[in-house]
Amino acid sequence: MNRRLALAAAPLLLLAACSSGEGSSDPAPSSSSSSSPSERSQASSEQTEASVEEVETVPLGTEARVDKDGSPAYTINVTEFDPKIPVPYDDQAFLGLKAGHHWSRAKAKVCPTELSNVNWYMFFAIDTDGGTYPGIDQSFHDPFPGPLLPDLSDGIPKGPCRTGWVYIPVLDGAKVKTINYQDGGAAVDWAVE
Repeated sequence: MNRRLALAAAPLLLLAACSSGEGSSDPAPSSSSSSSPSERSQASSEQTEASVEEVETVPLGTEARVDKDGSPAYTINVTEFDPKIPVPYDDQAFLGLKAGHHWSRAKAKVCPTELSNVNWYMFFAIDTDGGTYPGIDQSFHDPFPGPLLPDLSDGIPKGPCRTGWVYIPVLDGAKVKTINYQDGGAAVDWAVE
């Protein structure tokens, strides 16, 4: 399945080439609290070297269109970012938060023109040292302050736009520079600084 991502501005700008179906579609692993910033930066750049050159950084609020097989599938937009937010729950590890990390969140808006698979794990926080932190991949979202972006295993059906928060565990002391979104070979970065 070919995917393209374009900015919704005149003229439309192609941000990423079609996915060839080769390679891994798994999100990059989050940085470990035991690694130094330079080790995280080196590991992150090695893992994402091919895609970083194709990703353009845009301001918060810039809408991007994701095409599937040559037709628009949905638009996506990150409109807000909170670098540190408390989540009231006793077992933070159960929610996906490791020791030495805190919760950050990005407010995203998705407008599907067909059934679209948009999940929290497709969002990444990238810090100023290149550390990459994926959104969580789980279905238990009850403790997270909402409204939450739907994270449906069978996709978001065609219809009205959905807006909500996506939660991302970030290393304590890290300064997030961008929120990255990846759908196959399509990617976009929103600047949060």
